[in-house]
Amino acid sequence: MRAKNVVKSLQEGLDEHQANPDSEGLDISVLERHRGFLVHMQQVYPSLTPYLKGLHLTIDSWRDNRDAEGWKIPGAVSAYPEGYWDESLEHEPSQTLRPRYVLPVPRYSSDLQALQSLLAPCDPPLRFVRQNRIHAAFYGFVDASAGGFGSSFTTPRGIHYTYGVWGKDQQHASSNYRELNNLVTSIETMTSDGTLAGGEVYIFTDNFTAESAFYKGNTSTKALFELVLRLRTVEMLGLIQLHVIHVAGTRMMSQGTDGLSRGCLTEGVMMGSPMLSFIPLHLSAIERQPSLLPWIQDWTG
Repeated sequence: MRAKNVVKSLQEGLDEHQANPDSEGLDISVLERHRGFLVHMQQVYPSLTPYLKGLHLTIDSWRDNRDAEGWKIPGAVSAYPEGYWDESLEHEPSQTLRPRYVLPVPRYSSDLQALQSLLAPCDPPLRFVRQNRIHAAFYGFVDASAGGFGSSFTTPRGIHYTYGVWGKDQQHASSNYRELNNLVTSIETMTSDGTLAGGEVYIFTDNFTAESAFYKGNTSTKALFELVLRLRTVEMLGLIQLHVIHVAGTRMMSQGTDGLSRGCLTEGVMMGSPMLSFIPLHLSAIERQPSLLPWIQDWTG
């Protein structure tokens, strides 16, 4: 409840500032106080972590080595680097120069909306850390093509697979959106029917953007941002541990899900090949590629 009230207070402060463009900005001391509590909360709910970035960037936006979005400018050196000291100043530069008010960075608003969504449940959700009796691991591949989509997962009852074609509403969507949308929908569906409850889910995709967006928790594209938020939400509320792993397109083809996205049901796992034969997670890099060790020894001596 307190976390909800903290985010609500931050949103009210932003709304008041936006309603009065001539206002000085957001009180930095209030932002820092609320940030302290939310940083504590993220230790319990790691899914909140990516959406605190807008708050961090807003608090430090006054510094002289930041761009318009609050990020540090690569290679830029602050006029007052860490450890700087001027005996003529009564306080450290960070305390002397820091203003009382700061302006919100562009992503601050969307991050607050994401936090409100994640904190929406009336009761704090349980977080799945580890199974204390039976631990289940699920493996799945998801793929999308211009015309269709497919997914295949291991379950206690065998291979669970889906395939279909995109509707008119997806005709102009980007390939990145189709790939991530298929991934999110597959996880949501299998979580809602209880298939994945209490399990650790390894999901493989040949779309690097999908993997990157999930771990960063953010993307500059609004449509992808909303998908990532849905994925983070289902991970937090669905009692699952989720891992998104990028693989080569050739592996996707041999595994069979690439064919599923095109309506082919006679490749890879669909023909009875073991799912784990396409997922060599138990092998080290040198075991997978013996020539790697001689190459390393060649330049390390």
